Amino acid sequence: MIVERKQHGDFVVYHLSGSLDGVTAGDLEEAFNSQFDSGTKGYVLDMKSVEYISSAGLRTVLSCRTRAESDNIPFTICDLSKTVKKVFSIAGFSSILDLDLTFKEGSILKLS
Repeated sequence: MIVERKQHGDFVVYHLSGSLDGVTAGDLEEAFNSQFDSGTKGYVLDMKSVEYISSAGLRTVLSCRTRAESDNIPFTICDLSKTVKKVFSIAGFSSILDLDLTFKEGSILKLS
């Protein structure tokens, strides 16, 4: 997996691509944790190019969300492929995350 971090003022967008699984989930967690205490005001995970997500990937996304929201920092995921969205839905994430946002909408929530 490739994690590309882009700073937008006080906000961070992570553009993810490839597979988010047990082998690669640590890359996202490391990128997120390295940025966490830097005064960031919100996070967007752009998952447009994520082709596969495992339970380890789901756990990492949930961990990042939990950490952000425990400090009242907004956290949004966007542009889920149909397959990845289905995995999120089956895992029950549709009750805690909006799975239908596009990058533009997710960025507007975070960057406005």
